[in-house]
Amino acid sequence: MILGIDLGSTVFKTEIFDRDLRRLGRGAAPVVYAPSAGHAVEMPVEAAEEALRTAIRGALESAGCRPESLAAVAIASQAQTFAVRGPDGRAKGPFISWRDTRCEHDNPATALSDFSAHTSFASATSGLTVSKLAFLQGESSGTSIGSDDRILWLPTWFVEQFVGRAVVDDNLAAMSGLYSMRVGGWWPEALALCGIAPRQLPALVPLGTSAGLVCAAGERYGLRAGTPVVLGGNDQTAAAYSAGLHESDSVLIGLGTAQVVYATYPQMPAPTPGLLRGPYPGGRFYRLGADDWGSGTVSWACRTISGLADVKDFDRAVSVAPEDCHGVRFIADGPAGSGHWTGLDNPEATPDDQARAVIVTLVERMASMVAKLDAAGPVLLCGGGAESAPWRDILSRRLGVELVKMPDVSPSRGAARMVRDRLAARSSG
Repeated sequence: MILGIDLGSTVFKTEIFDRDLRRLGRGAAPVVYAPSAGHAVEMPVEAAEEALRTAIRGALESAGCRPESLAAVAIASQAQTFAVRGPDGRAKGPFISWRDTRCEHDNPATALSDFSAHTSFASATSGLTVSKLAFLQGESSGTSIGSDDRILWLPTWFVEQFVGRAVVDDNLAAMSGLYSMRVGGWWPEALALCGIAPRQLPALVPLGTSAGLVCAAGERYGLRAGTPVVLGGNDQTAAAYSAGLHESDSVLIGLGTAQVVYATYPQMPAPTPGLLRGPYPGGRFYRLGADDWGSGTVSWACRTISGLADVKDFDRAVSVAPEDCHGVRFIADGPAGSGHWTGLDNPEATPDDQARAVIVTLVERMASMVAKLDAAGPVLLCGGGAESAPWRDILSRRLGVELVKMPDVSPSRGAARMVRDRLAARSSG
């Protein structure tokens, strides 16, 4: 059996699979954030550790198995979130979340040249590790990073506790702004800006490879010493692997709280505005597009449009409204995936038109991202929004392709699949 771990931004999820990737059990624990002022978003280290222990224990109990039954552990995670560990082995503060925007208006990392050529991102946004590290080093609050401190991303923190050494895969490293895909290692200019040395960062390994074996210290998480730990990368990449994008030239569309598109390529694609890129398992590379307006927008619309009690009501409204929505248009320009409507002064306009206008806008935004991928092949569909028949129908007609709905696409399953494929390659070799 394989334990898959997904270190999400709201919930830590764990799942146990057999060799055929049939789910045998699952666990979960909510992520706890510390009260903070301003734009800080922080996760206490002790709370994160307890959450993971709880999630692992829940998966084992749900599957009715013992730690010694696990052939391997695979871990996928949110990117960017990191903590600083002092030379005494203790965290010097909480994890700083990727959602933290404390350097939004004072970001020294914007001075780095050729950013898109080196990293997964087109520019140094406030969410990136490089931005926050450079900001912290310039603060006068006493939070600067010492020469003997280590920078550990969320999955790296746990991997070090599991196996006794700090390791990160190139997929996650490239999303930090500190790793150069052009260099194939840590980016000297970015490290110099942050005032840190390569020895302060984890060892680099390819995505989908082993970080080592669980040591005695890892047993406090409910794992057995000697169990291999495999790095599953960023959660979006692991989810794509779960859908089998390494086996075909498919495009994966995720209709979750945000809309996501993902495709893989045999060579590193050129930087493209609005898309991320980076390493993918098996020597391939990916492009990723994300849009904050997705099923979260649908949930907001259900609360906002008169007469819609839930998603079922919303789907009914979308189905009965005419294609032209009686001239009603939805403008996606609000915070947290919200927006506003125009054309409501038309006497023929109804709440049904408002609902359909939302989906029409979401589909157009998705179609724009798909066009940027420059990828051909089957289009796979996953996420909560994939359960909406009218949304699927409108999207299919707009893209001019049949959509293949994928069951059970998840980061933990994708990380477990990397383990399964790694074991299969060893046995066949």
